[in-house]
Amino acid sequence: MRFLIGVIAVIIVGYIGHLIFPAWWMIVIIVALISGGMGLNPLPSFGFGFVGVALLWGANALFIDLNNNHLLSAQVGQLFQGLGSVALILIVVLLGGLLGGMGALTGALARQLLKNE
Repeated sequence: MRFLIGVIAVIIVGYIGHLIFPAWWMIVIIVALISGGMGLNPLPSFGFGFVGVALLWGANALFIDLNNNHLLSAQVGQLFQGLGSVALILIVVLLGGLLGGMGALTGALARQLLKNE
């Protein structure tokens, strides 16, 4: 249950944080703070950070791609030797998930470190 709450919190707070401060790395800080505040073990923290940010970035990339009729993704795909729109969105999902997972892992480990001192 806390895993699902973490995923939902990452999606909501991450979206709002992106509207306030639109930098790609801001999601890492947001996820680390959420993870540190929840107090989960490192592995579940990595999991909800990965899933939450992957869903958020994947939905955002799909929304942008559909709104411009795949024009930008087709041009970027040509730069990467003919990758299609779906492949580029999957790459964005994977990179976002890894960033979110590492951010959540950092938050969980920082909480353990501060708790032990």
